[in-house]
Amino acid sequence: MSSERKKTTVKYVTCQICDKEMTMYNIGVHVKKQHGLDPNEYKIEHGLKKDPNKKKEYTCRHCDESFLVASNAKRHYFCSEDCKVKYVREKRNDQSGGISFIDCPLCVWQGSVLKMHFTLMHPNENFEEVTKNMQTTSDHVHDKMSALASGENNVWHNHGGKYSSLSKHFTGYNDLSSDEIDNKIKIVSDKIGCSNKNNGNNTTTLLYWLNLGYTEEEARDQLRNRQITFSLDRCIEKHDAIEGHIVWQERQDKWQETLKSKSQEEIDETNIKKASKINYKTLWGLNLDADGIFYIIKVKESTYKIGITSKPSVYYRYNYSLNKDDIIVSEQAEDINHAFMIEQVLKKKYIKSIKKDDYGMYGWTEVLNNVNIDNLLVDYLQLAHSKQNALDMFNEAFNR
Repeated sequence: MSSERKKTTVKYVTCQICDKEMTMYNIGVHVKKQHGLDPNEYKIEHGLKKDPNKKKEYTCRHCDESFLVASNAKRHYFCSEDCKVKYVREKRNDQSGGISFIDCPLCVWQGSVLKMHFTLMHPNENFEEVTKNMQTTSDHVHDKMSALASGENNVWHNHGGKYSSLSKHFTGYNDLSSDEIDNKIKIVSDKIGCSNKNNGNNTTTLLYWLNLGYTEEEARDQLRNRQITFSLDRCIEKHDAIEGHIVWQERQDKWQETLKSKSQEEIDETNIKKASKINYKTLWGLNLDADGIFYIIKVKESTYKIGITSKPSVYYRYNYSLNKDDIIVSEQAEDINHAFMIEQVLKKKYIKSIKKDDYGMYGWTEVLNNVNIDNLLVDYLQLAHSKQNALDMFNEAFNR
């Protein structure tokens, strides 16, 4: 079996010093040994090699500007990486048939789901930090996913709790007794709460923002902003002053229309479902069996928020976003009734100092404004001394 060797053309050149003919490969060795010359300088001088210091002019395909590059470099089509990225993206958009893409802020990539691209191509980059305040899913994918998850297309639509392990109607609980179901739901709820608190995988915890590299102060600011899910300020920030007001007002009108469309029975039923055992109405009965904490938090200079909680701590009450230095008082009362009486007597005494406004992470709430903290603490200690003392002052303040 015979094979034909590929024919190669050997290029011969003549030495310009001694007129000897030799191959291009050997000319460098020859001029160095026989004539003591630098091979590169000889080749450049006699046109056998391009001068790297010599510049060649090209025209950018994107901006049409002229630019110079080394003559021995590969052909250049763009004057900068930025022009290359813009050119490629414009070409892709022209061929997309009107479908919009998301641009990666770190490379030339364009696509529909930026999160997936970051996972594959930029695994060491902080996705939330890099993509802050930018769209991460293209409009056509967002619309498609919304359609698939809307109304009857969504398998979870009106499922009645059968797909939720936090519901008594969950299909996995069909063979369990009522007590076993309650126990299962408590275990799942505690597990979710523990995960959110300890693993930093929930945006409503301080740990989540600390894990992203924020300082403690920055993390608290991020958490405060996260807790304000829908407000007029948020709408203006996302849109503009005029459009933001329109979006916000449309949401308010929609809520009001929904409420007006319900019967009084439906409204009462909704309120019962929303209300917990501990609420403002039941607290006035002073016969609840639950632990209670009274707290005083410094909102700003001479402005303090007082309140009560049945949760394990005031930190838990505000998703661990509080600054320790801002907590003036956080004390366990004898019970929730005792804590409530302390709160109400102090509010009654300082009623002229009460101001209601939007205070960021605290929401729309009442605060004591322009109050001397030393006087406030003295009044608090009188009430906190004993539940009976607080009850006497409570009855006197409200003529009970």
